[in-house]
Amino acid sequence: MAKVAITDDDSLGRYEPVVLTFDYEYRSAFCEPCVFPCCCSVAFPFLCHHPLSLCQSQRDKVKRVHDFIIKTYTKVGTYAPGGIVLSFRFEENEKGCKVTEIFRNIDAAEEYYRRFWSHPMVPLRALSNLPCRQKPGPEARVADGNVAAWVVNAAETLKKGKKTCMYNHLQWDGNPKGKVPVTSWDTAPSMAELEQQFGKFHFGWVGEPSAARTDTDTPEPQQMEG
Repeated sequence: MAKVAITDDDSLGRYEPVVLTFDYEYRSAFCEPCVFPCCCSVAFPFLCHHPLSLCQSQRDKVKRVHDFIIKTYTKVGTYAPGGIVLSFRFEENEKGCKVTEIFRNIDAAEEYYRRFWSHPMVPLRALSNLPCRQKPGPEARVADGNVAAWVVNAAETLKKGKKTCMYNHLQWDGNPKGKVPVTSWDTAPSMAELEQQFGKFHFGWVGEPSAARTDTDTPEPQQMEG
């Protein structure tokens, strides 16, 4: 995908990364797959995309929701080199998955949450499915799965991140009752340092091709004309 312009607002292009980490396990309820997969798929094909479909595991149901969101954000340019998100990694383990979200800065994080609600099918699919399919993993601090956060100059930066703080339960001077610890960086780490600590920038599931190029990928070669 070609580089997508962030916006005319220069504040979204400032490099002061915000990192959020999550830990989830797949729920074991609604034992799946069902005992009649052939009958179900023939008689009720619509169930393959329904929140209560029977012929998929909880893992597959979780993944299809995230896959839809990844595809949507890639299509509209939220996931793109030079965009508001530097990386959005899903890394599976035996019981669930860990997620690492890296935003370009706090304004970009706030813009991300605005965009989440601006695409109606994204919150509809997420909120009607994921709470039934996944639960907080052992490292999570809250029911939403949050583990920790890293922010440049957190005491000042988070004053501009009302949605980021609220949705992620961040604990800082402005919200001492928050449950999710925040590490404050004095200066912004380089992208190389971020990748060393949190993994190579990636959009989507680790082990699958990135849904879009990232800021640290080798630029696509220019095609010669003529």
